[in-house]
Amino acid sequence: MPLQVLSRQTHKDLRLVRPDQPWAFARTRMIAGLVAPELAEAGKSFPIAFSRNGDRVNVLCLLGLGDRNLFIDEQGRWIGAYIPAVLRAWPFSLVQQGEQRVIGLDDESDAFSRTEGDPLFDEAGEPSERLQKTVKFLQTFSDQEQVMTRAVTALDKAGLLVPWDLAVKRGDGSGLNISGLLQVDRAAFEALPDDAFLTLRREGALPLVYAHVFSQRNVSQLETLAKRREAAPAAAQATADLPQALYITDDYLKF
Repeated sequence: MPLQVLSRQTHKDLRLVRPDQPWAFARTRMIAGLVAPELAEAGKSFPIAFSRNGDRVNVLCLLGLGDRNLFIDEQGRWIGAYIPAVLRAWPFSLVQQGEQRVIGLDDESDAFSRTEGDPLFDEAGEPSERLQKTVKFLQTFSDQEQVMTRAVTALDKAGLLVPWDLAVKRGDGSGLNISGLLQVDRAAFEALPDDAFLTLRREGALPLVYAHVFSQRNVSQLETLAKRREAAPAAAQATADLPQALYITDDYLKF
């Protein structure tokens, strides 16, 4: 179902609750977009890649091989060391409305109730403290998307993005070819003249290059995780120090 634009009138009675399976909504999410403040942490857990959508190049991380997010266990809990910000914001997200981006929500999410939980709006119709933090988080995410766009555009203009066709193995040992991704041409990057390299530095692209290159080793980690899940799906357990329900702590909605 398409996201609805957040409205004081339409959603005045909605309340946030803790779903029994907090991350079940992302079970089939194979990718998640990333912004600049996430690169260091995301690069430790996921392969970071690029994809082209028309004239736009996106930065993303791979969460699975095939049709399943490998970082969500059978109980709908997150089992990785880092949760991408775009998923932490759910059931809220940014929605394009004309030339503007506004706050949207999935009002059919298990994270909402009309009878219990934390209200989105107070009795005066003003956003609750929790909703205010969510809106600020998404506004920061949107601002950081612009920073990321500037960096990846510089890489694209420098001709450094080339196809990255992955041949991987699923958990059952069968092969899978993943196409449509882009990677940095390392040889071309290392051969850049000084002025072109300095341009990338000014545009904030260097941290993106290094995070991407270092993260590519995580492809094999995805294969290992898929193999373990296939052999013993119940063995994967949620990481103890990660919040397993939406909006538990103030730190949860921060970069």
